[in-house]
Formats: sequence, C-alpha cells, structure tokens
Amino acid sequence: MPPDTLRLTPGRLIKAGLRRAPLRSLAAAGVALLAAGALFAALLLLTGMSRQLQANLNQLGAELIVVPKGRAEAVQPLLTGQEVAPLPTDVDLTQWKLLLKQGKVVGIKRVEGLSLAAGGRGEVTTGQASAVLLYMERWASPLIAVQEVTAAIPEAEVVVAEHGVRSVTRNLQPIIRLVTIAAGIALLGAVLLAGLLTAISVAERRRELGMMRAMGATRSLLVGITIGEAAIPALGGGVAGLLLAGGAIRLPGFSAQLLQTLSVGEMLLFGVGALGLVLTVTGVAALGPALRAARMDPLDAVRRGK
Repeated sequence: MPPDTLRLTPGRLIKAGLRRAPLRSLAAAGVALLAAGALFAALLLLTGMSRQLQANLNQLGAELIVVPKGRAEAVQPLLTGQEVAPLPTDVDLTQWKLLLKQGKVVGIKRVEGLSLAAGGRGEVTTGQASAVLLYMERWASPLIAVQEVTAAIPEAEVVVAEHGVRSVTRNLQPIIRLVTIAAGIALLGAVLLAGLLTAISVAERRRELGMMRAMGATRSLLVGITIGEAAIPALGGGVAGLLLAGGAIRLPGFSAQLLQTLSVGEMLLFGVGALGLVLTVTGVAALGPALRAARMDPLDAVRRGK
C-alpha cells in the first residue's frame, strides 16, 4: 500500500493540472471575474432601481400633483423624497376642489392641499395651498385624469408622480445598459474560452489521459478531472468578481442609495445566482471536451499523444 502522500486523488490531479498551465488558469479566472462581476452588478442595479422607484411613489402617496402653471419643475424634488424651496400658498383649495368636482374628473379618491410656504417636504393644509395632491383609485388612469384636470382647471398644470420618478432614475439607464451588455459579453466569453481552454488541455494531455484510462481510471473520473480544472479557476475568479462589483457599485452616490433598498440576504442570493450561472456555463462549455477525453481509446491516445 503506497503512503497517503503518494495517492493520486481527483483533487491532487486537478491541482497538478492547474499548476501545469498557470497562465491558462489565470485567463479562465479573469473571464469568470468579468462575467460574475458584471452580472452581479446588473442584478443589483436593476432591482435597486425598481425598488427605489416604488419607494418614492409610496412616500409621496399621491398619483398626481396639481400646481399653478410654471411651478411643475419646482415641485419635482418631492417625487424623489427631497426638499423644495419655499413656494407661495396662492391656491384656493376650496375653489379647485369645486372645479374638479364640476369637471367630473374620474377616479379621484381624495384631494389634499399641500403648503410649501416653509419649503421642505411641506405640510397638509385645508386652506390656501402651494399644490394640490390627488389620490386616485387603483383602477383609474392617471393619463386620462391629467387631461380632465387641465380641462377643469385651465390655469393649472399636472405632474404625474410615476413619470417624474422615472425621469429621475433615467440617468442610470446608460450605466445599467452598459453593465448588462458587459455581462452578456462576459458570459459568452466565458463559454467560448472555457471550451477552448479545455479542448487545448485535453489535446496536450492525450498521452497522460490515455495512460490513466489504461491503468483503470473510469470515464467519470476523467470527466470530473477535466471539468474540475475548468471550474476551479472560474470559481476563484467569480468570487473575486462579486467582491469587486459589490465594492465598485457603492461608489456612485445614487447607486449606493439604490442598494439601501436591498437586504443583505437578497444581495447574497444575487451573488450566489451570478456565481452559479458562471460556473454552470463554464461546466457546460467544458463538458464536450471532457466527454471526448473520456471516450478516447487508451492505446490510441498513448500512441498519438505528444
């Protein structure tokens, strides 16, 4: 019985294969780093933006903000939870309520006056107001209501809360688009490179694999070793990519705000999902060359090996 230190276990065989071609392993790890990092960042940004949008809408509560003409831009910060500069309370709330009722605006659930005389987020008022908040029924269409409100109150303009919030988050679209495209390209690169590197490794080790097969190594063992040599660098690179992406995405101020809408558990889930996808595509790409290696005729592999 040979000593334990001389036993050729699958783990030692995989380790020896990685040491034999360090640059190849480094290239595979680099592609996995890019793929996992880009995919993880895309998931965080897309989910965070959606959550931030809903949070801002919930914070305001009202679907429509009705203000005198020329004041729409001034109240836009309310849509993102920010404070506004002081505005005059020149809206007769009672009169505007009457006009809305006479105009038969469909779907209004509640009407509130908002005083912004002191700026900030304002306070609800029943007298003179700076703006009027319209709370709509779930079935009501804000777009139809906008037309009806402007027809009922010609001197007013309407800010749709959802549209305003979306316009604020639109500045993240180029970043998200870039990260999403990068994730797709990196995943495709991981597939192609994993298959190519595994095929090269099998071709270079034809004699060695043939001898192992002739000495009794099973086909499943050869497949496991071959896929393991592709998966280990992908695992290391993928973990590094998650760490780098998680740190980088916190740098921009708004991106950091988006991450506050996600729990630690959700971030971990996204990270595990991104890493699992990278490992899956790597394993699938390496499976073809691995199966070809396992099906080689041992004697033919030894004769034709380098």
